[in-house]
Amino acid sequence: MGAIEETTDAQVQKQFDINVFGVLRTIRAFLPGLRAQGSGTIMNVSSIGGIHSYPSNGAYCATKFALEGISEALAAEVEPFGIRVTIVEPGYFRTAFLASVAGSGAADFLAEENPAYAGTVAHEARKAFWAYNGKQPGNPVEGAARMWEYVAGEGLFKGKERLLRLPLGTDTGTQMRKTAEEYARTADYYEEVWKSTDFKE
Repeated sequence: MGAIEETTDAQVQKQFDINVFGVLRTIRAFLPGLRAQGSGTIMNVSSIGGIHSYPSNGAYCATKFALEGISEALAAEVEPFGIRVTIVEPGYFRTAFLASVAGSGAADFLAEENPAYAGTVAHEARKAFWAYNGKQPGNPVEGAARMWEYVAGEGLFKGKERLLRLPLGTDTGTQMRKTAEEYARTADYYEEVWKSTDFKE
């Protein structure tokens, strides 16, 4: 975690190796078996950071944006085989995620600070990791329960259509609405611009 300029190629590569290539390898390993049985659910864990990127989280969020794109395509590709793909988008849950950044091993998770960013949103975000740790709104037990219910078609999902995305946490739901509004506003505001770039046939 750090401002984009602060992160090294090796740090970003490690993020992608775990969050993107690790997922791709696992999916490829399981798909032959799932296709053979004609059913299954692939549940890829994205993040609120796959909906909107945040200062000092750009590299991490980039991996989640990549996972969203992979999952969208995969969902269409494997639907003919009876396989469902779900993109789980948890917000901040009270787990060890921020504790790892705020704790004794923080050096393993934080990019080296560039003094040029002192006092900017990038370094304020770093401070927020410590302040927010232990105060995240999400309950991981409830989050895991919703994921299980989604796959089983039980609980809050009984009789409901199961959509591609599964937002978890009030912070994610709120951000999803803000992002949708931003896209709609941009499309409306630049309608003349995007319409002007087509061939006039």
